[in-house]
Amino acid sequence: MNWSVRRKLFYLVLVVLFAVAVSSYFLIPLFKENPTCFDGKQNGEELGVDCGGACTNLCLSQVRPLSILWQRSFQVTTGIYDTLGYVENQNSNAGIPVLLYRFKLYDEKNILVAERDGKTFMGPNQSWAIFESGIKTGERIPKRAFLEFADIQWVKIDPSFEKVSFSVTNKNLSSTSTTPRLSTTISNDSLIDLKNVEVVAIIHGEDDNAIASSKTTIDSLPKRSSKDAFFTWLSPIHENVGRIEVIPRVNPFSGQY
Repeated sequence: MNWSVRRKLFYLVLVVLFAVAVSSYFLIPLFKENPTCFDGKQNGEELGVDCGGACTNLCLSQVRPLSILWQRSFQVTTGIYDTLGYVENQNSNAGIPVLLYRFKLYDEKNILVAERDGKTFMGPNQSWAIFESGIKTGERIPKRAFLEFADIQWVKIDPSFEKVSFSVTNKNLSSTSTTPRLSTTISNDSLIDLKNVEVVAIIHGEDDNAIASSKTTIDSLPKRSSKDAFFTWLSPIHENVGRIEVIPRVNPFSGQY
């Protein structure tokens, strides 16, 4: 191969390499996947895998964990118990759309008596009593209740949810020695029409320990309006009542506010 042919081949290789470089510059971005919040990778501005940054999902390092303040079960009748867990979310801008939980009831020998799975949600800056009714225990008597969570995924909360507020008035507990009945008035103090307002009532004894609880739902509560909520129990309340706590809330992830 003479010098002239080698020179032509050299120039041809340069042209081919230049063409490949130019083609790669324009074609590679077409096949490169842009970072998303659902690709199972930590990329873009994310602080973790598909969380933080521009993602709706928050990383665990960005939030305070849920606090379980107490959990307890109440006998409804022989072999049937209601169970309550008082939970607090101290995050002002984060909530949990689907909170999976499990109640476990243990007897005096620390043997599992019964368990119940459920799901709920948690809004920002919210204290809530997770309530499960009618847990069957047979002839065994539960002495301790335990609440646990699974697969917690925190998300950012729409700022408009901060405009939702309630007030509770006119608490009236009657017939405590037979079939207790509690009536109360729930007011929607916000300028937003609300639907499916969950309300839990907790009766505390003179030592401030919970001695009974119940739950109801108000289907619709228009802005600046009030409705009465009612709670009943099948068994008498034998202890002296110290205070009555009523907690209303609405789902911030429902898009109904």
